[in-house]
Amino acid sequence: MKKNVFALALAALLVVFNLRVEAQQSRIYRVGVLGPEKLEDRLQIKGLRAGLRDAGYIENKNLELNIPNVKIYDELRSIVKTYLENKTDAIVTHGGTATGIAREATKEIPIIFIWGLADPVKMGFIKSLARPETNITGLSSLATPEVSGKRVELFKEAVPNLRRVTLLYNARGENPSQTLILEVVRSTAPNLGLTTAEKPIKSTREAVETVLAISKENTDGIYIVGSGLFTEPFHRHGRQGLEPPCHSHVLPQHPGRVDPANGDGHG
Repeated sequence: MKKNVFALALAALLVVFNLRVEAQQSRIYRVGVLGPEKLEDRLQIKGLRAGLRDAGYIENKNLELNIPNVKIYDELRSIVKTYLENKTDAIVTHGGTATGIAREATKEIPIIFIWGLADPVKMGFIKSLARPETNITGLSSLATPEVSGKRVELFKEAVPNLRRVTLLYNARGENPSQTLILEVVRSTAPNLGLTTAEKPIKSTREAVETVLAISKENTDGIYIVGSGLFTEPFHRHGRQGLEPPCHSHVLPQHPGRVDPANGDGHG
């Protein structure tokens, strides 16, 4: 069912941008995908493929669909630069960070976000849901930033002795949702008797080093504002990444959000 929803939505969005097969039967359309690692396995990308196929765009016939195998977070900028050089017809983004990077790169090429934007209006990507008035449109698949307050409450309920919380977030500035979520967490925490120690993270190395320095002596738990920046420490570095240090210190942690389509907390 979810796959069908994504397929139909993507087909409709591409029609909005007038990428019509009927207009130029002989033309090959180029669509570039931008997002975190393991994109091929994500439900949204499977829906994208199905939606394009249903709309008449067939790979190796009239469609060139580029889904890069991203190995490190910093590759996103070079990938979107390549899309511009190759005169890509549309860029499909997965997550707020990828959308932000694409927006910085182009105001002309249509950008279609399919996951990870909690509130595209507040994040400044579009003017309104009805009339984006930019080269960006798409599907908002996450709850609004205000839900983060409830997540903090649930974290406190799950860990009654929680008092000191280490707050990890992406401080690179590409994803506006980080600021919106931080505002909610900052206002909610004191009402629950929590004090937060903010740890702004700008690189994978910094994320790993920061968590390695955390112990039960300086915090009672870790709250992570979900971001593709933390995908690598969790999934790529394995035993040297974020998860083992947290477990070795026996510290409770909250991933900030969970992607129900993929079972992780990264947009």
